[in-house]
Amino acid sequence: MFKIISHGKKKLTIKAVGDLWLQSKKLNVKSSSYYSYQRNLDKHIYPALGDLKYSAITQSQLNSFIVSKFKIFYIINKMYEFILFRLLPQLRL
Repeated sequence: MFKIISHGKKKLTIKAVGDLWLQSKKLNVKSSSYYSYQRNLDKHIYPALGDLKYSAITQSQLNSFIVSKFKIFYIINKMYEFILFRLLPQLRL
């Protein structure tokens, strides 16, 4: 389990906490897992939440973030279905 001990919890941003967590994982996981974690933080978490204070983030902010990711996933999934099941079959004629 990861604990924030003496880094001034109230002043840390989500990005700072994420970086500390990532640093704690570096020696305990495969390098492919580490880089996957790093990529996901950089691509998804930090742009949306990185500047927020760790101690001040609300459940509502987290819920909004999760909902936005589900909406993006839904749109991408619908595009994929359209291409795979509608567009490609027509191109094969």
